[in-house]
Amino acid sequence: MKLKPLVSIVIPTKNESKNIKRCLNSIKASSYKNFEVIVVDQGSLDDTRDISEDFGAKVIKVPTSDKYLPPSNSRNIGFRSSSGDYIYHLDADME
Repeated sequence: MKLKPLVSIVIPTKNESKNIKRCLNSIKASSYKNFEVIVVDQGSLDDTRDISEDFGAKVIKVPTSDKYLPPSNSRNIGFRSSSGDYIYHLDADME
């Protein structure tokens, strides 16, 4: 039996504890099961990282910056640490 390709799902976050659980649960409910979840967190002060780690996501902690860092920076960091054949980008408030 041929394995389905691994999909790396990259989610940039900062203080997304109100949204991330719903997002992660929607990934879990998907019919496609060969995936890894990479959460790139920019210094959350809430439970975003804990919720993500409890789900089993790989959490990359990015130091907070004085300057605005667009989500594309976090997506690129997540991409560099991914193992998937395909990359899928989500925001924490997406399902």
